[in-house]
Amino acid sequence: MTDQKKPILEPKTRLIQATATCVCLLALACSWQAKAQTPRSGRPVLEAYVSAWNRHDFAAFDKLLAADAIHEDIAQGFRGQGPAQIKDFMRAEIEGEPDLSWHLTTVVEAGPVVAAEWTWTGTFTGDSPIGPVVRKRISGRGASIAVIENGRIKRFTDYYDMASFFPKNPARSPAPGQQTTQSEDVGDAPSPGCALRASALVLLPA
Repeated sequence: MTDQKKPILEPKTRLIQATATCVCLLALACSWQAKAQTPRSGRPVLEAYVSAWNRHDFAAFDKLLAADAIHEDIAQGFRGQGPAQIKDFMRAEIEGEPDLSWHLTTVVEAGPVVAAEWTWTGTFTGDSPIGPVVRKRISGRGASIAVIENGRIKRFTDYYDMASFFPKNPARSPAPGQQTTQSEDVGDAPSPGCALRASALVLLPA
């Protein structure tokens, strides 16, 4: 009796095994497809880029920037392409602000595009919208747009108002009964050969 049923069971067993194999392969294919369709977040890449600036880490740029990456600083009129040019730009920024501190405050993603608001503080020496300055504390806000491809920055653009980082000294209110007049005074200590002239208030006796 067993010998008569054996030829009937073997095809069914093979069919079940084949079906199970197909189901497993189909599940794996769907899993791979889902992973391929889910893009990696670009936020960690942007955060690592900002961190590299704060740490003065030039070597990190080789892993964070695409070979033809573009970094634009609209306020300064800078456009660099490739890690080498962007490193030169960071080197110049560090020379003027060795203690620069750049922090992201808000980050929004949409596919490969990452947008961020940020704050920037530092002690600046060099030419500025108010003239040459030496060791002047500055701070300001701005926004950036980054395009991420294959885990690297393809394009990065900074937007901010340079003048807002260098506000003029607020006018001092005169004491009661005193008059004021405009006079020229020296603000931050100028670099050798440079004369910085700023407007200040001089109190005159009533």
